[in-house]
Amino acid sequence: MPYCRECGTSIDDGVKFCPECGTPSSDEPLAPAIEASPPARVSPTAVAVLVASLVVAMAAFLPWESLFVFSVAGTKGDGVITLVVGAIGAGLAGIFVKRGSRVLFVGELVLAVLALVVAAVHLNDKTAAEGIFVTFVASLVWLVAAIVGLARPHGKPRQGT
Repeated sequence: MPYCRECGTSIDDGVKFCPECGTPSSDEPLAPAIEASPPARVSPTAVAVLVASLVVAMAAFLPWESLFVFSVAGTKGDGVITLVVGAIGAGLAGIFVKRGSRVLFVGELVLAVLALVVAAVHLNDKTAAEGIFVTFVASLVWLVAAIVGLARPHGKPRQGT
């Protein structure tokens, strides 16, 4: 008479499960264990691109021109370009944040350069306000993150030779 391998209860011949604990009998093949796949790793460079592009988009709502007490938001002029570019960049980075790819970072590089050029054009204006400076700095961070992403798309450190 066989015994249950889990609880030790005697099992009659021909019984497929232990009457005490329900464990399959030893002559019954066990179902293969379901192998859990490791969780997808978030690319740190894609996260940096995502954050920087969001800051660029939000900076369009800050004052881009200011003279005494009067100020004009970036959305009244070229800030609309950086708003759209930042939103597109954030959308792309959000989609590909778990699998940073070279295609993503090439697209982000182009978008970051466009935002940087728009901010740089207005940087020397006599009435330039904080929105332009925030856009410029965030665009630089975005550009650097895209370049790093091109070098190492998944954020993995380089292996020594």
